[in-house]
Amino acid sequence: MAKKEARKKQRLKTVQDQFANWRKNRKGRDRIPEPLWDAAASLADGFSINELSKALRLNHSSLKEH
Repeated sequence: MAKKEARKKQRLKTVQDQFANWRKNRKGRDRIPEPLWDAAASLADGFSINELSKALRLNHSSLKEH
């Protein structure tokens, strides 16, 4: 069970890093690319929408739509 939890946290960290990199390199107020939304949505099986929106710094409602 601990390995599963560690993998889940690592997946979240990977997606957090992807969002951080995108935020650092985006031009102006670009829309979040679909692959990033897909990565965030792929975490929904292990985290609540609230946990994900806080961890990834995303709008709760926008995350629910994807």
